[in-house]
Amino acid sequence: MKFYDFGFSDTTSRRISVPLCGCKIISALSLALIIAVNACKPRTFNQSGNKSTQNSANTEFKECLTAPLPTLEEKTPWAKQNSWFDDSARPSHFALDGVTNLENNATSLKLEKSPSKDPAITTQVNIKLFKGIEGRNPVKEPISIYLDDCQSEARKIEVLNTDEKGNIWPKIKLSETQGPGSYRMHARVDAHGSSVSWVVRFLPSGTRIVVFDIDETLTTDNKEYKTQILTNSFTWITEKSYTPKHRAGAVEIVQARKDDKLQVFYLSGRPYFLMEFARSWLDELKFVPGHIEHTSNLLEVAPKNIGVGDWKTRVLKHWRDHLGFVLVKAYGNATTDIFAYKNAGLKNDSIFIVGKHTGAEGTVWVGDDFLTDHSKK
Repeated sequence: MKFYDFGFSDTTSRRISVPLCGCKIISALSLALIIAVNACKPRTFNQSGNKSTQNSANTEFKECLTAPLPTLEEKTPWAKQNSWFDDSARPSHFALDGVTNLENNATSLKLEKSPSKDPAITTQVNIKLFKGIEGRNPVKEPISIYLDDCQSEARKIEVLNTDEKGNIWPKIKLSETQGPGSYRMHARVDAHGSSVSWVVRFLPSGTRIVVFDIDETLTTDNKEYKTQILTNSFTWITEKSYTPKHRAGAVEIVQARKDDKLQVFYLSGRPYFLMEFARSWLDELKFVPGHIEHTSNLLEVAPKNIGVGDWKTRVLKHWRDHLGFVLVKAYGNATTDIFAYKNAGLKNDSIFIVGKHTGAEGTVWVGDDFLTDHSKK
């Protein structure tokens, strides 16, 4: 289960007395409002230590993920058509991760093969700021793009102007990096000072990966992320924030798979506009940095095999068939996870299901936590 605080990104403590039934109605309406508003955000397609790691074929991967942005010495003036914006506006930007192999171009989650001698990844970045509950996208606003290439600070590589919907489409070629690996990129609004980051990964065919679902697999319950959205979307009013609870041993089990020389991929059925809630949670709890993939439209979110199950199947097969990655293990909690993992060719002994469906359909029994590493049994 892609980054959104819906423009409500501060932090609350006013006590309000409302009957219990009223709270439930308000919560439901609030969540529906957040999803409806964010669903209107533009969408065309489809985490951090600087070091090197190796896969089973002894291919060294660079990990350039922690270099800070250079200090913004002085803010630039807003473009004349963007006079509505000022320093009081709250940023609600989002950016999508990108991944490809060493032979093909990629555009976020556009599941197609595009051969190239110098593969490139094009990602979508959306710039939006809020005043109160009103959000706007700056138009034709210069945005500075930076690349972390394992130096002391990220390097500025270009300036792109936003389109009429606040989008920019940064493109990075393999030849502009230090070779196969993971690279954090940043987009900064120099007139405002706010920024957003994402990660691009160039990995060779044959790279061995492990897949993790997020909600109710790494978190304790699907309600956790809903509480996070409802609370953190209104921190600018309430000054409260919420960190979803994680299953015991969740951080450690992901690290264990990383120690097995597997590349970590997070495959989440959340819609793309909730990207940043997931990204910030994984970073806050210090989960292993990994590629994050979210659904690209609300039809793919449906918790059924013909919804999120089919979407996960398509993504897994894209990674396997088009990019040549090897699916080694997969973790989930739902029958839709089992459906997708099996359809992508994973065997029962490589599928680890936690929670109420643990061990279902012949998959590995995990229980309700990850305190025992069942893959070692």
